[in-house]
Amino acid sequence: EHYNDSILAFSHFLRERLRWADFIARCSGGRFIIVLPETGQEEASRLFDDIINDSKNIDLPEEQQAAVEVRYGLAEWQKGNDPKMLVERASEALG
Repeated sequence: EHYNDSILAFSHFLRERLRWADFIARCSGGRFIIVLPETGQEEASRLFDDIINDSKNIDLPEEQQAAVEVRYGLAEWQKGNDPKMLVERASEALG
């Protein structure tokens, strides 16, 4: 139950920081895919750095807050890419 509370709180946290045109999807485990239309890699990287810094302020009980780890992998769309390729490149970028 705590896990689901954390996921829900983090999804609300993301929605508050993204634009109306941005798309958030939850995939396996606690991973999210975020699509940022018309956003370059440098701008996206700055946004996610801010999200990581701000994630310390997610409204969760202290024991759940400690379990939240925010990392990101970026993949910029290139001609000929399909969604699977983008997800694979972003996963590889996570390290």
